[in-house]
Amino acid sequence: MIDSDEAPPRSDPMLTKVQDLEEIAAKLLKTARKIPPGPVRHDSLKEIGRLRVLVADMRAQCERLQRAE
Repeated sequence: MIDSDEAPPRSDPMLTKVQDLEEIAAKLLKTARKIPPGPVRHDSLKEIGRLRVLVADMRAQCERLQRAE
């Protein structure tokens, strides 16, 4: 339970940007799945996968920094 004296969690602008990137990656993935099977679709899905890995790393770094504060 949170005491009423405690300040609400601070919103981290970097974490907000990471969440925006996660949403963009999800939309890209949804769009790429509509591409007919073939090399273009395969390459698109591979690039989106790389993007999602980078975004996940950014999220982890933000969370580590928040815990360190």
